[in-house]
Amino acid sequence: MRPAARGDTDRGRAIGSAAPSGHGIGLAGRIGGVFGFVLAALPFFVVETSAADPVAAPIAAQAEAAAAPAPVAAPRGLRGDPQAHVLEEIARARTRSSGIDRATPLERGRRIFAATGGCTCHTDFPGEGSEAPALAGGRALETPFGIYYSTNITPDRETGIGRWSLEDFTRAMREGLSPGGEHYFPVFPYPAFTGLSDGDVADLKAYLDSLPAIRRENRPHDAHLPYSFRPLLAGWKWLNFTPGRIPDDPALDPASNRGRYLALAAAHCGECHTPRTATGGLDRSKWLAGSREGPEGELAPNITPDEKTGIGDWSIPDLVWYLETGLKPDGDDTQGLMAEVIRHGYANLPREDREAIAAYLKSVPAIENRVRGD
Repeated sequence: MRPAARGDTDRGRAIGSAAPSGHGIGLAGRIGGVFGFVLAALPFFVVETSAADPVAAPIAAQAEAAAAPAPVAAPRGLRGDPQAHVLEEIARARTRSSGIDRATPLERGRRIFAATGGCTCHTDFPGEGSEAPALAGGRALETPFGIYYSTNITPDRETGIGRWSLEDFTRAMREGLSPGGEHYFPVFPYPAFTGLSDGDVADLKAYLDSLPAIRRENRPHDAHLPYSFRPLLAGWKWLNFTPGRIPDDPALDPASNRGRYLALAAAHCGECHTPRTATGGLDRSKWLAGSREGPEGELAPNITPDEKTGIGDWSIPDLVWYLETGLKPDGDDTQGLMAEVIRHGYANLPREDREAIAAYLKSVPAIENRVRGD
């Protein structure tokens, strides 16, 4: 691959050409041929986790105290009345300003960056450890279709996305298209990011542009035809992708609507925790009900409030605590990619955002779908 900024086509590959995490990879054995690639090879959706802590350094001094994440009391002390305390906090949050509108674009962008889990897939932690240059790409993912490497999304003008305009960035997020018009592989979760508001997309770009530019050439993918043939993505999109913002659900209260927006668009929870259809799209009849073929081959658990197979026995305080610390109600800690998402992403959200996500997860239909031990 040529440097990301050399010509519209090449600079357009800086986000979407990488494959930092894989989803639905079990479909490969069921579907063959070129069209099968469209149906099966492309449901590698990113669950992007954020980069190392130094990413936040350039604007940390600018952040208002109100925007900083507040510690969450351990839920074990709330077991006597597991819902009431946080529900009262959410109710109070509806009557007070969260500070979002008063924040600067960089502060708002940092908040959305945290809500996405950051972009850890663009930092080669597995290969380079904690010293890996933040967001400079190079993280390898082995898949049945070859090895894909994450790309440089720092503001470097030669090897990153430093020459991208806001229109370029918005088109990538909204339509899955590069500045040169090439389709992105849905390893870049634009089917979720398309739901972000215009303001959040602009603020996210402002934040990324504020980070240190790191010169690092992108590595070419080691994927064979037809799995590297971009034009087939038009067919995949026709089957599985509908661009558009996420409107409020009139049946939900403001806190749950905020959580719904964060979970569906920014955090793209459904891309991991919803199983896939034969075409590689999301099986919305089992929304958030878990998948045996989650990111990087990991199992993605059922996060609906089903009592038997989901998180029905988790209280809202349990969820809020988990999204900050990675600790489950039974005292166990989470591992793998989700641990990275929490550490570098959700833990840096304001408390009201974690509360909102928890409220939304408790509001979705409970679906019995056992993905563990089968």
